[in-house]
Amino acid sequence: MGATGTELLLQLGPKNARVELVKLQASYQEMLLRGQPQNMNTPCVIGSLEKRRDEIEQRIEEELKLNEKRSTRIRDMEAIQVAVTDCIRWMRKHAV
Repeated sequence: MGATGTELLLQLGPKNARVELVKLQASYQEMLLRGQPQNMNTPCVIGSLEKRRDEIEQRIEEELKLNEKRSTRIRDMEAIQVAVTDCIRWMRKHAV
């Protein structure tokens, strides 16, 4: 995920963002099962996900100035942030 990774996740919405993150986890798991950990740059991937999570947090803070806390927009962003955090935890747990 590049500089637009955060925007992409937000545009996908919570359900589709979670699907994409699960695909990332599945690809990672497949490489582990094939015995190819040398082809993975786990710290880089986790770092990128942490950056996305932090960017979403900043966006939530900005949006809270314009929207109510329980607005659909804020809830969707929070759900995506949770999905990214879950993915980070999973990656750390399964890191080689």
